[in-house]
Amino acid sequence: MFVIQLRFSSNKASAGEFMEGHNAWLRDGFASGKFVLAGSIQPKLGGAVIARNASIEEIREIVAGDPFVAENVVTAEIIEITPAKAIPQLDFLLPEAPGSGAGKSVEKSPPRRVDGFFYGLFMDADVLQAAGARPENLRRAWVNDFALRIGRRATLSPFAGARAYGMLISLTHEELDRLYGAPGLEGYRPEAVIAHTFEDHAVSALCYNLVQAPSPEEQNPEYAERLKRVLERLDFPADYIDSTLTRTKNNRRHITEE
Repeated sequence: MFVIQLRFSSNKASAGEFMEGHNAWLRDGFASGKFVLAGSIQPKLGGAVIARNASIEEIREIVAGDPFVAENVVTAEIIEITPAKAIPQLDFLLPEAPGSGAGKSVEKSPPRRVDGFFYGLFMDADVLQAAGARPENLRRAWVNDFALRIGRRATLSPFAGARAYGMLISLTHEELDRLYGAPGLEGYRPEAVIAHTFEDHAVSALCYNLVQAPSPEEQNPEYAERLKRVLERLDFPADYIDSTLTRTKNNRRHITEE
């Protein structure tokens, strides 16, 4: 296992120029299964990534591919760790001992939970519970460089400089699979995002989005109104709530004028 420290260099001012590529690098690392966790080094000194399932040579190659590293926005340091002990939820990080589990009873650990970032009606814990899930550790949060799009379904689309609000909620993989395996939701796919809580903690999370974003002609005003009520109840910023409905109304006006 590896801890990758990415500390800002004297070229920190160029971070914004390469942020999109850095975020894509993070998403690729999580999608490959090599990144386990990513977050900020406080106070705003840079970032850190925990990685596994790779050799030191592979990790060096991956780190070199980060635009922040390539453009000297950060200085990278790779620390190799051999895990020896962990809480049950992190047992998967431990190397498997020879002959482990053979001929002895092992207490079953509780299902591992992961953080999901939800931006639609699944922000509502009651909706999740009605779908058979057991939501835990609910936190208000946002993701940068994504914009909310509402057609027949809602999704987040990459949009530089935008901000989308939602809820961080801990669920099991089985619960996530069941939610997005429901009829009508098969078009969603998970991607890794960095969400920021209202307490300013950076959290790695899975966010399910449509592969194909809705076209401007797609409308679902009833969904937008329901989403508005959920956002209001969860006390999200008023300007974000207003912009959600404004975009929907502008799309309807555009279609009517055509």
